[in-house]
Amino acid sequence: MKTVKEKREQRKATRKRHSDIRASSRKKAHDETRRLQEQLRQIVRDCGLTQGKLSDFSGIDATTTSRIMTGYHISARFTTIVAMLRAAGYQIKFVPIHPKLDEFREERRLKPPPLD
Repeated sequence: MKTVKEKREQRKATRKRHSDIRASSRKKAHDETRRLQEQLRQIVRDCGLTQGKLSDFSGIDATTTSRIMTGYHISARFTTIVAMLRAAGYQIKFVPIHPKLDEFREERRLKPPPLD
């Protein structure tokens, strides 16, 4: 039987491990967000839209649009990004990720969807 001190140390180690996993996931998500923001900026530039026009067409507040486009705002809502892409003439299409390429699969602890 474990002593109180051993149980406490085990809980502490478990919390540390979970904290490391969360930090790793946040870093991956942050990197992905930065990549998507850069792609959004490139799309807007290619369409010849200014931030003001993008704000008008998408219905998103000019301050929010500016923060997203400059990279200051890293936690934009999905619906906001979709609205901005629609204003630029794009649409979002969901495509399943191949299980071998899914870097988050282990963290979610889910089995991959069956391949057709």
